[in-house]
Amino acid sequence: MDRQAFQGESWYRAIALRERIASLGAGCKDEFDGELAERRLQRWRSQYPLTKDTFFDTKLALEGITEAEFRYLLGEPVSTLAKRHGKPLSWLEELDRAFTMGDRVSVAEQYRAEAEGFTIAIAPLVAQGKNRLHQGIAALVKDRKTSSLPFDRTTIESILLAFLPDRFFWMLNPTMALELNAARLQGLLTGETPQQRFQSFLQRLQAPETAIAILQEYPVLAQQLVICINIWVDLSLEFLQRLCDDWETIISHFGHKIELGVLAEVKAGAGDAHNGGRSVAIAKFSSGWQIAYKPKPLAVDAHFQELLILLNTKSEINFRTLQILDRGDYGWVEFAHTSSCETPAAVERFYQRLGGLLALLHAIQGTDFHAENLIAAGEHPVLIDLESLFHPHPVAPNSPNSVLPARREMGKSVLRVGLLPQPQAIAKDAVDVSAIGGNPERLGMGRKIGLKASNTDEAKVSRQATAIGENQNQPRLQGELVNALAYSKAIATGFAATYRLIVKHREEFSHFLDRFATDEVRVFLRETRSYGLLLQESFHPNLLRDALDRDRLFDKLWVEVPALPYLERVIPAEREALWQGDIPKLTTYPNSRHLWASNGECFRDFFDKSGLELVQQRLQAMNEADLERQLWFVRTSLTTLGMVVEPGNSLSYAMPKVETIADDRAAELACLQAASAIGDRLAFLAVRAGDLAGWIGPVFTGTRHWAVSPLGWDLWDGIPGVALFLAYLGAVTKQDRYRELAQAGMRSVLHQVEYEGRLISSIGAFNGWAGLIYTLTHLGSLWQQPEMLYMAVEWVERLPALISKDEQLDIIGGAAGCIGALVSLYSCVGGDRIKTVALQCGDRILEKAENMTKGLGWRTIPGCQPLTGFSHGAAGIAWALLELAALTGAERFHSAAVGAIAYERSLFSEKVKNWPDLRFERDRTQFFSLGWSHGAPGIGFGRLHSLRHFQDGEILAEIEAARETAIARGFGNNHSLCNGDLGNLEFLNCDRQILNTSGRSEINNIALNAIESIAQYGWICDVPQRVENLGLMTGIAGIGYGFLRLAAPNIVPSVLAIAPPYRKISY
Repeated sequence: MDRQAFQGESWYRAIALRERIASLGAGCKDEFDGELAERRLQRWRSQYPLTKDTFFDTKLALEGITEAEFRYLLGEPVSTLAKRHGKPLSWLEELDRAFTMGDRVSVAEQYRAEAEGFTIAIAPLVAQGKNRLHQGIAALVKDRKTSSLPFDRTTIESILLAFLPDRFFWMLNPTMALELNAARLQGLLTGETPQQRFQSFLQRLQAPETAIAILQEYPVLAQQLVICINIWVDLSLEFLQRLCDDWETIISHFGHKIELGVLAEVKAGAGDAHNGGRSVAIAKFSSGWQIAYKPKPLAVDAHFQELLILLNTKSEINFRTLQILDRGDYGWVEFAHTSSCETPAAVERFYQRLGGLLALLHAIQGTDFHAENLIAAGEHPVLIDLESLFHPHPVAPNSPNSVLPARREMGKSVLRVGLLPQPQAIAKDAVDVSAIGGNPERLGMGRKIGLKASNTDEAKVSRQATAIGENQNQPRLQGELVNALAYSKAIATGFAATYRLIVKHREEFSHFLDRFATDEVRVFLRETRSYGLLLQESFHPNLLRDALDRDRLFDKLWVEVPALPYLERVIPAEREALWQGDIPKLTTYPNSRHLWASNGECFRDFFDKSGLELVQQRLQAMNEADLERQLWFVRTSLTTLGMVVEPGNSLSYAMPKVETIADDRAAELACLQAASAIGDRLAFLAVRAGDLAGWIGPVFTGTRHWAVSPLGWDLWDGIPGVALFLAYLGAVTKQDRYRELAQAGMRSVLHQVEYEGRLISSIGAFNGWAGLIYTLTHLGSLWQQPEMLYMAVEWVERLPALISKDEQLDIIGGAAGCIGALVSLYSCVGGDRIKTVALQCGDRILEKAENMTKGLGWRTIPGCQPLTGFSHGAAGIAWALLELAALTGAERFHSAAVGAIAYERSLFSEKVKNWPDLRFERDRTQFFSLGWSHGAPGIGFGRLHSLRHFQDGEILAEIEAARETAIARGFGNNHSLCNGDLGNLEFLNCDRQILNTSGRSEINNIALNAIESIAQYGWICDVPQRVENLGLMTGIAGIGYGFLRLAAPNIVPSVLAIAPPYRKISY
């Protein structure tokens, strides 16, 4: 065919920025497209944090260019680029040879169904790679006897080809799907059905000129395909060469007396690709025997086995070890097979050993030991990847991770190892990739690029969460998975035993660790998942026409630099690795403070202390007090395995009955004592450093699961809620220690917001910016600190850009709650700007309203119909709109509020005197909740606080029905504000204050009954498993706040009503 297609200048658009800079001469004298350069520059600089001059200037300095030179490169004509680059593009020459000299072969049948069609476009390139592989194998076996080869020459090429499809699948699909749909829209396809038209597209791809035209349109894709083919061939030959060279040694080292047979299967890609596409491969032979090939230094793995042997001589725990053949830059590792336990005692021993391994890894600064790094081999847990021991800590002096005491404590804790459960929110569920909690049946953290409507002319790219994979990390009892939570005691026992063993032999253990001093170990500066996501997104067709667009995407690596400034030094190396199709890998040595990139670049003095220094420091600090701290992390994190929120799975307890009716003063004192006890508990649990404080506990992940984490910035269950309670406790008791702790907590919040405020995307009163504004409004007024109110007003400016995107709309995370917080702030400082932003919230709510059979509703939770209730439903939205109407005089909001009430009324059940909780309605079976958040108490609460703006013939009857339901069935579930006793007591207390219908003695008795139940059962929070939670709405801070409201209602405002401060300040 005509080779002119490969002579065009457009191919040079595949040259990356670093290569363009390298060939850039002194000065920029040639003409360039200034408008194009400006557009590209503005788009580049729209990416945070390059929006700020300091970070953009740093980027240019790292690139070694000026802004003028950067502008030139962004607008440089491709003809000039091709000319000054000079030498031919080596990958283009290979592509040229493949299409003009190679045989047109079909490899489609080798590929999975979704990809098999599209790969016909690059069949000549694959054929050229296969040919080079064939020649390489021939050269390899030239001087070797066939009988001595560990593989069969007739099958080896197909074995090595087996892992190629996955590498092409996500690279080709986005572009080919786009071209397919373009051809369909242009009427270029023939056929009566979508499947026939898809086959028509494949016929077009078989014409070389069509395939080449597509590759020329996307030269970056062409370049990456050539790179990928070359990596596959080179690494296949490297693997075979090493297997042949080491075969006799492998046989003798692993002690095999049986005939192993020949190579039958290779499962490559068992882990991320690094250093030119290298990844772990599992080699299986015809006898069934398997071995792991690891193309990286294995000295650290070998020394860890020796360390296990040392511990085995000191105790009876009997850790299993693996045989390792270390060959320097690579090695071979015994394959650990999964197997089942036959008795419960064997499972018990498994978890005791796992607890022991956890203690050992904690002692030697291990990290990243997730589900894929553990094999459950009968009663033995086996760690199969040990590259991340002696992990050093890069220092970011002002970052939240370095400054905030709770985060520092977490960073030093046993949780850092990765073995313990740590669910993370993803999609509509939570994913736990830990070795103990990781469940492969759940979705993984990654996103896989696939096709919808594959093999049709309407095929489109889809991104689905990937499965974690085959379950190998969790033990089985006679073939059935066991529940790790049931073996918590065994894990804790094993942890404590090995921890104490290390302490007992501290000096010997310390000296032994010197063996690791010069072993290469891996360093994780950021989640490797972010690399994988970037790499996948970099194959979007819009990023494959010009390499500069792909470089711009890779500069999203800068996003973490403001909080972790040390990252800026390694970004060029990370980007270079991504361009090679690798997951960037950074390494160091336990005795070194330097860091190395995979390209050999050394970042000197990257760490303040080496990994070995940190380990020695930890060994000296290990004692019984620290053991107790670490055991708290172990037990609490394991408890989260059972903390799954399910519909109707609420707690309950038998509420005791106090026979003596206390007078008001006695009840107030009892409530104050109950609140003070919680204040003291929070003071005991506080993690402090200097003038900062924080807390660690179970935190809701936003799905159905909980994880041990530092409390965050939200009012719902974060530090602001704890601080609000402690601040008012200090005011009521006149105890400075509570106020000072609240102030220390708020300093932590302000520091976190300074660095991470851009991550806050919701606007609600309990889970958004409005919650922070509300907290500052109260604390600034209570403490008479106007600077807090100034900050609250300043933060109002964060809201407008987010209001227009708000989909939550409700009290908790949306515009309704934002209105409540703004009304409170306005009561303290006034100002038309606050009114304007509140109006924007109201209009957003009206914009998203839906006409129901009766009235108006809002979809505040994805997948749910418009809800009833105060927190997420119509009652809360109606109240907020009435408040806004009163503030602004805008009738449209009052009318919409009346519509919301009408919708909610239409759903009232006279039979149960409650409104259905529509989150859980299934097959027309109604579920009724009984809390402030959902159900009669919250709806009655909303109606009570709406009375001053709206009254009709039904609202008082609704309040009465809610009151009767709350008294009859609203107590004895848990003690929380959100869905428990203290929240329902707040409703009754407000009912007494506003309507004087609830009796004070009745409220006193319920409160005293709750206090007595706490004496019997402890604080029962609104979380599964009766775990102690610290926050405001579901935890003990809220329980304390509720008691404080009962003790001093004239000092402590109703946080559930988002009430303004009682005490005002001159502003």
